[in-house]
Amino acid sequence: MMLGNSEIAFILIGFFVAINIIVLIFLIVSYRNILVPIPNLNNTPSQTMTSLEVIDRYLTKKKISGLKVVRKPHQVLITNSYKKKTFYINDLQLFNQSYFLSGIGLDYILGRTFFATQLHLKNRHIRTMNFLLYVAPPLLLFLFFILSILIIIFYVLIKVDPSLLDFNFFYFIEHYGILNLILIFIIAAYLILLGFNGHFKQNLENLYETEMRPFVKKEFPELYDDWIIARSYARGIKFTYLFGYNFIFKQIYKYTGPFGL
Repeated sequence: MMLGNSEIAFILIGFFVAINIIVLIFLIVSYRNILVPIPNLNNTPSQTMTSLEVIDRYLTKKKISGLKVVRKPHQVLITNSYKKKTFYINDLQLFNQSYFLSGIGLDYILGRTFFATQLHLKNRHIRTMNFLLYVAPPLLLFLFFILSILIIIFYVLIKVDPSLLDFNFFYFIEHYGILNLILIFIIAAYLILLGFNGHFKQNLENLYETEMRPFVKKEFPELYDDWIIARSYARGIKFTYLFGYNFIFKQIYKYTGPFGL
């Protein structure tokens, strides 16, 4: 017995939901097992330098203008480092300890600064990485949700009134399985992004390190070794936690490098 388009659609929906449940369980387990290294505060050059001053030093050194850095009270995490040419940032605080002048804090701040400034400068590679890592996964999940609702509505309408298939529009969708084709495309695109997420993240890490290594070595020589350790830690996290479920991980925040969450 051959399956109809509606039955195939529901099988695809169930398959994708099952895949997402498995992925989410894997992400939660791996996230809980992350061990954040303790920063070496003995190398702190100045207890008064803030993240805003670090950013300003980088923007001045690179002669990047047109960006405004804003301190937002009570904001612990940088939720949007680039929005309408404005940095929304505050001193990085993790576990009630100031990290902004440790290698970890410096890596985080400079990583987010690099990412935001390169978007501002319309760097093609960074914009591509931004789309593939941070925009596309939640967008595809949203499209999947909307399409699933449309498929259910379409299925109910046809069951209630089969004569709707006499109309060219409904017949075309049903006969050629248009909704199924779109659903297959969304699922395939999401799975491809899932499979290549680690590769994309490492490319972003490489671009950042190439840009920042000489800057850190010259501007923060006393923190360079700690920064290298922080880099090793960030690279050790092989993928991002941004497959559309990042709101879960932000409730139990752990440091995952400048590009992990």
